[in-house]
Amino acid sequence: MAKPTLFKRLMLWFFISLAAIGALVALTIALVIPSLPSLESLTEYRPKLPLRVYSSDGFLMAEFGEERRAFIKIQNVPKKINKLPPPPPDVICQLSRPSLSLCMCPDPV
Repeated sequence: MAKPTLFKRLMLWFFISLAAIGALVALTIALVIPSLPSLESLTEYRPKLPLRVYSSDGFLMAEFGEERRAFIKIQNVPKKINKLPPPPPDVICQLSRPSLSLCMCPDPV
């Protein structure tokens, strides 16, 4: 029986590696897909808006709720803001939950 040539051995390792990578990708997809949210929950996004109480002459008296958001169109965002780099993680942590003393973000230096 003849010894396999270098080319045949390389091709065999290539196909074995390709099959292993394919199996890892398939396993990853099989594990990730069940944990993804449904398409309906993504398309039917309803953000938490505060309850706003106005007086009879149209002035804002109070706002009740956890989150206070002002929605604007992306076209109205200044171009300078779109080009800014993302803030460091400690700033994101302080902005997201300023009332919490414990945070999962790294401590500022």
